Amino acid sequence: MRILIISDTHGDVRNLAYVIREFGPRIDRILHLGDGAADLEKLRSKISPSIPCEAVRGNMDSGSCLPASRVTSVGEHRIYASHGNTALAGGSLLPLLYAAREAGAEACLFGHTHVPYKRTSEGVLLLNPGSLSRPRGGWGPTFAILDVPEDGSDKIVAVHYEILNPGENPSVRSIAP
Repeated sequence: MRILIISDTHGDVRNLAYVIREFGPRIDRILHLGDGAADLEKLRSKISPSIPCEAVRGNMDSGSCLPASRVTSVGEHRIYASHGNTALAGGSLLPLLYAAREAGAEACLFGHTHVPYKRTSEGVLLLNPGSLSRPRGGWGPTFAILDVPEDGSDKIVAVHYEILNPGENPSVRSIAP
């Protein structure tokens, strides 16, 4: 299963629309990690009805009834998702890592920082897709795709992508943050 991981779109759906147009036929699920989670609904007509969309609430998603975190299962794999703003308040990823381990997850997805990140710690993949609308850390707009084997036989594989020339003549390249 291929899962599109996005975060921090903040109401600007231009790059999200591009990603959905370019990758939509090759993805099976979309997961928004907050701060613009309602942006998926703005583009619902462009997303295949067969693609489930899930989201968590970010600190800028005021009035949202979305959960602050969620655990998603794909076959034998469990994925923990959170915007991460509360956990990252102390500047450490440990609260997120502990929450993922407590949930029995092998991947912990978070947003909030707008900076793409990927590391494995204590057997848990920690991943931030970055931001599609307000990137930081020297990157352009970024997102990630997870390849999750549904039979549970292999590990989750994550690849980050950066949009080059957004708005003009966009293209995408894989990156290693």
